[in-house]
Amino acid sequence: MRLCRDVYSSMSDGVGIVRPGGLECLEESNSVLWGVNWDDFMNQYLSLAALLRRHEDDGLPPPLGVPVSYRNRSLRIGIASTCDYKEGSVLHGIDRISLENRQAYSALHGYHVEFRTDNHIPSRHPVWSAVSLPLEMLDSGKFDWVLSMDCDCLFINMTVTLEHMLYRQGGLAGPQGPQLDPNAHFLISEDGRGLAGGSWMIRNSDWSRSFLRSVLGPLDEVHTYDRHDLKDQFALLWHLLVLFSRAPRHMVIKPFDRPEPARAEFSDVGVAGWPELQYIPEVRLIPQRLINAYPWALCRPSHHCFQDDEDFIVSFITLSSQSREMAFAMLNKFRAQAMSNYELSAH
Repeated sequence: MRLCRDVYSSMSDGVGIVRPGGLECLEESNSVLWGVNWDDFMNQYLSLAALLRRHEDDGLPPPLGVPVSYRNRSLRIGIASTCDYKEGSVLHGIDRISLENRQAYSALHGYHVEFRTDNHIPSRHPVWSAVSLPLEMLDSGKFDWVLSMDCDCLFINMTVTLEHMLYRQGGLAGPQGPQLDPNAHFLISEDGRGLAGGSWMIRNSDWSRSFLRSVLGPLDEVHTYDRHDLKDQFALLWHLLVLFSRAPRHMVIKPFDRPEPARAEFSDVGVAGWPELQYIPEVRLIPQRLINAYPWALCRPSHHCFQDDEDFIVSFITLSSQSREMAFAMLNKFRAQAMSNYELSAH
């Protein structure tokens, strides 16, 4: 309970980035303080996600029109992946497919690939490397944006650039052409059932580095979210959505002092602007088809299932629960498709 009160106090002071521990504040014994029960919240969140369709274009604000091959060569963009599957794991050997895929894609567009095969934080479950490695890259000062990409995600449509995603979802129309919204720091997708964190992009900013440190938590402590199956995914959900939308109503969350957000001119559609989505102000959602589409064999009706001739990045949700034969049959099918697209794009 003391930890909950610490978080409560820090929010009263107007600080939106807090130390981990949020889930304890949503458990039934603390529901009086926070006015919400975690299980109830998740049931409602997952149900509403399918209805709101925020994983598809028609559930999001109108995008900025930019070509799929749009480049801004002044941006320093890195791709971060960790593949730590030891011998005996169903996915042992996936690193060769994953690295080949990233190297081919980056060779076409000039991005830097940071690829590790050992756990970035030995004291933690390997999934936390998806947070710690991008943070290390931001701290280096060498990158303006970083794409964090799970080992079992692959670039398929090699003509689509990362700038296309950035400017499409996080851009504003300017007199000299498209420009990035200065208030957009974190881009991620939903999957029809809630947050889909297999891949996401983050800006190099004070806010972003503080955000990732808060998601990651103290490295010398057992992480609160490690007792949940989704670990880093639950930590992201708490920081991106729950803390903002379920704070006591008299509180105003201000992660950092900043000017009034620049407003894009949206047409008369169902979703007029980003504030309607109820994520923290720094977040922009990407359609699932561009960053986390699921292969048909692993896809549910509520998800966006990968379309061969259209979608960008495929994400193999629950791949490690398949047999090794099935897992690598799917991986090699998409690997071949990606390399075929690479050959066409290279020529």
